[in-house]
Amino acid sequence: MKATLALAGMLVLAAAHTAFGADTGGQEKGSPSQPAFRPAFFSPELTNRYFPWAKVERTVLKGRQRVDGKVVAIREVATRGNQAINISGVLTTYLEVLAYTGRRLDERAKDWFAQGKDGWVYYLGEDVDEFQNGKVVHAGAWKVGWNETEPQRFVPRYPAKVGMRFNQESVPGVAVEQVTIVGIDETVKTPAGTFRHCLHWTEYDPLSDEHAEKWYAPGVGQVKETFEGGYLVLTKVVRG
Repeated sequence: MKATLALAGMLVLAAAHTAFGADTGGQEKGSPSQPAFRPAFFSPELTNRYFPWAKVERTVLKGRQRVDGKVVAIREVATRGNQAINISGVLTTYLEVLAYTGRRLDERAKDWFAQGKDGWVYYLGEDVDEFQNGKVVHAGAWKVGWNETEPQRFVPRYPAKVGMRFNQESVPGVAVEQVTIVGIDETVKTPAGTFRHCLHWTEYDPLSDEHAEKWYAPGVGQVKETFEGGYLVLTKVVRG
């Protein structure tokens, strides 16, 4: 890294630390105030019951989606990385998420997460490649300390409360994801089993005007997702 880029990164990170110096007063309904940005507050060990990647190695979700008037098979494979990654002083666990249509790889994402001492899972960035005919046609990324000034809440601590609202992403013009908790005790049947006491939330992306719904089972993680024209359900979970 060139010295000028390193200095720019240090200045942005300093701004991030300043932004985390006090609790924010404009948090969403039902969510706690933002914690001060201290690397010691975070851990790469994801023990959150709704997002237990400390004990899960891989998940596979399969489903269907309508594309150009045809219904096609889709698949999403998430795999936990085997090393902690430093993002602006915070050690994180990363997930590699591969999205397929049939056998064709459409998207590859690397997402970085850490768990706070408050029990919440925080999102510290992503690096996304999209593919067409086997070639990368789009690459997008954001990271705390570069595009963002603070980690984003991703999954609430257990037990969550109906009515909680928070942003999983809030990078203007790059990535915005607004979440509302609508259920905390739902039962979801999937090919991988029947899961009870599931967390259910809605998502809205104002940049693309897209809506989605997701369900997370305690001790497992995501078990179902629905969106316009399609769905995904858990078919396999590998623990380890």
